[in-house]
Amino acid sequence: MLVLNIPVAYSLMHEYEFTPRKDTSVARDMLAVLKSSLQHGLKNSPIRWVMHVEFFVFGVGYYAFYAMPSCMLGFYGSEKSYAIAGMAAAIYGGAMDPGWLCLMSAGFTRAE
Repeated sequence: MLVLNIPVAYSLMHEYEFTPRKDTSVARDMLAVLKSSLQHGLKNSPIRWVMHVEFFVFGVGYYAFYAMPSCMLGFYGSEKSYAIAGMAAAIYGGAMDPGWLCLMSAGFTRAE
């Protein structure tokens, strides 16, 4: 089905307002995006703290929702217990608190 949809989409879908720029290249545009993200991201102190906190929050979150429930079900001994999945969600919610406490202890309490 996908093989049939590709030619139809290619023939029917057109970009009417888009014209590619001739004065730049993909590598130059990628370098501009990298420089801009460093300038407005890592070199900006409040944004840098949020970026560091999010590594912790999302790292724990991925573990909590993908790996931990199966481990906890193995420890519990029952593969059909919804309470264990609820415990995994509670641990994930509790793991966000230390990350945001680190952010607030750095002096960033609200967006301005």
